[in-house]
Amino acid sequence: MDSLVLPEVSGRCMQIFLDAVARRYPGDNIVMMVDGAGWRKSNDLHLPENLRLLFLPPYSPELNPHPRDSTICRMICCRRLSRRCDESL
Repeated sequence: MDSLVLPEVSGRCMQIFLDAVARRYPGDNIVMMVDGAGWRKSNDLHLPENLRLLFLPPYSPELNPHPRDSTICRMICCRRLSRRCDESL
């Protein structure tokens, strides 16, 4: 899973993110699942050759992976932090 911290949510920042992900995985064909936020559907977006967007249907919170993924990420980060603390003692 990739992330990028940017100063705003906009089509311009979405383009920066898409380009960064495509450059990070140049030999892969990427399908990115996204919700229907306006900046993700901007006509100004130019998808890199190796990347496609798959839009979630509207009003489908059961398909949104965010709550589950963020819980998994928190668990992994907590384990790593805990290990580092243990190692430093």
